[in-house]
Amino acid sequence: MADFRYPLTVIDDDADYLLVNVVDYQPPGLGSGGGGFADFFDFNGGSSRNKRYCKKNTKSRIILPIPEGVRDMNATSWRGDSLNSIQAAAIRSGQRIVESGGLNGAEANAQNVLQSLQSMGGTAMDEANNWLSQLENNTEVRDAVKTYFISQAANVFGANVSANSLISRTNGQVLNPNLELLFDGVQLRQFDFSIPFTPRNEQEALQCKGIINTFKRAMAARTSGSGASRGVFISSPDVFKLEFRKGKRKHPFYFSMKICALKGMNVNYMETQQYATYEDGTPVKMRMNLQFTEVNPVYEEDYNQEDYRGVGY
Repeated sequence: MADFRYPLTVIDDDADYLLVNVVDYQPPGLGSGGGGFADFFDFNGGSSRNKRYCKKNTKSRIILPIPEGVRDMNATSWRGDSLNSIQAAAIRSGQRIVESGGLNGAEANAQNVLQSLQSMGGTAMDEANNWLSQLENNTEVRDAVKTYFISQAANVFGANVSANSLISRTNGQVLNPNLELLFDGVQLRQFDFSIPFTPRNEQEALQCKGIINTFKRAMAARTSGSGASRGVFISSPDVFKLEFRKGKRKHPFYFSMKICALKGMNVNYMETQQYATYEDGTPVKMRMNLQFTEVNPVYEEDYNQEDYRGVGY
């Protein structure tokens, strides 16, 4: 692959543009084993995996004008979760039972916890009786608890009824679900870039053709091997290191991006809404739309590692 740029103008210190480096994909691997869990996922230093994509991995460079409608979106996953009083009491009882069995640290694996619970059936019953005895002066709560366990027992025989539906039928109430929004994970960011091409001469037409071809080739998977083994595996496409720049420096305001995969690309060769080409067949106006997705989520530690002047990630 070669280097391309559009438009063919001199880039001075005040010129804003998008620099795209096409780089070989680097599999994450399983870590060196010395850094534990963080090393396995390459969390050390926040941006350490990004740093592995250095100049020696670069296969091609593409300089593009700032895309239309530049925007970013940071998001995390949260979901509503509930835990009623009976479930919470059962969990607290289980915790006390396990802790009273002396399980802690590495000993507290699933098998040992289960054995501890099984060997302390009497203690579990005492815990349950102690909790229920605290409800003896509240008939509504005591009846709700009874209904709850009746529904659980009925479901063993395929009744498929909920505790809340039975309690609502009998008391006109439901158990307080203690609904709360809880953190559920991270999300990968996506960037949609739209680049118009209006080549003004033969040289710019060749650059536009080369840019489109380079993106198409880089995002395509490859068959690997030779002879009889060819096609047994499919190798990963290239990935992209994108950076907004002003002259020879990083852009002082726009956001930074981690290594991205190109998940989608479409090109409209008739942006003029009708067929119009130059004498050599080059369309008069085109539009290239690219859908990039970062290969790693953004963490708070990344902001500590990033040498940025703008808004960060």
